[in-house]
Amino acid sequence: MKMLNSILKSNPWRKVADDWFVKMQDGGIGFEFVLPDDKGELAKARAKYKTNVPPQPFVGHPSSPIWLIMKNPGVGPWDECDLLNGRSGLSKSDRIHATEMADAGLLRRKELYRDQLKLTDKSDSAFSLLDASFDTAERKGGRKPRNTYLWYRRYLLSRTGLLSPFVDVDDLVESGRFVSRNLFALDFVPYRSKSFEDENLRFAHGVFWRKLMRYGLANKTVVFWGSRILNKIRNDNELAALLDLAISHRDYKDPANVFFGIFNLHADERGIHSQCVETKKLRRSECSELRETEKRDVPIIAN
Repeated sequence: MKMLNSILKSNPWRKVADDWFVKMQDGGIGFEFVLPDDKGELAKARAKYKTNVPPQPFVGHPSSPIWLIMKNPGVGPWDECDLLNGRSGLSKSDRIHATEMADAGLLRRKELYRDQLKLTDKSDSAFSLLDASFDTAERKGGRKPRNTYLWYRRYLLSRTGLLSPFVDVDDLVESGRFVSRNLFALDFVPYRSKSFEDENLRFAHGVFWRKLMRYGLANKTVVFWGSRILNKIRNDNELAALLDLAISHRDYKDPANVFFGIFNLHADERGIHSQCVETKKLRRSECSELRETEKRDVPIIAN
């Protein structure tokens, strides 16, 4: 834990968290949510990053035993609603699908985001995007989840989701608590965009990301969401060596070792479930240690 605490001291996001919270309270009008050292790099980027909405470098807390490694946060019509202006941040066509929480939970969402950037919260709401305050959009309608809250619910907590072997999908409150205690999601690129461009941009987040990855590959259960982020690891000699070492020393009796897997988020529901059942699913036995360390009994769905 001392090593992790040392890494967290270099977190570049905690320096802007309080100032950004003030800007978010003002609706972010005319403000770009960009780390000071990243402005020059963003000017060179091919990808179109949405910087008028706060970025999403990570969710959860890195002391969690399970890590999800992803490329970058996407862009959606609910981003501004969730983090800046509530219902008024939506178009007229989307506004009719907003729930009461769009406005009622706005301040809490901003507070959770501020605390998330600081990485100080290891509580039942540490995985902030599954907090009830983010339940701002109707669940019905359309093949794609309307907002990030529903996106994570589908791909993590649905009956075909990545964590379905470990959670009771009918008890979203307890399942959300399980995720907050046990899951950390880390993005390679922190800024929002519709697509991932494999560019050699030197973001300040990248230095922090590599420190976290060195620690995670040696100490955590790691799942890569998509092959493109795995390729980024493979192209980094140091991280590739750590990954190979973790795979070669994998002891399935020890849940603390690294789990190697790719979870394809772009497959349909049946394809996702098939991947989980065959080879990509975290094994139920690997969570035995997690359950032993928890004071509360976490409901488990049998395989």
